[in-house]
Amino acid sequence: MKIEKKKNPGIDQRKAEKESNDTKRGAKIPLNKVVEDEKAKQKKRSRLKADLQKEIKDEE
Repeated sequence: MKIEKKKNPGIDQRKAEKESNDTKRGAKIPLNKVVEDEKAKQKKRSRLKADLQKEIKDEE
């Protein structure tokens, strides 16, 4: 009778734990990627618009 030995007996368990932790935490966001939500984009747009209006008013 031949005994089969697994290379890494705990790898399946660790993989399952990692997947469950990832689903609890949510998706990982890379640190170098800047994520802007819709509100932030809108604020930025309105700020640029206000600055443009101010410059036009100052020129007149």
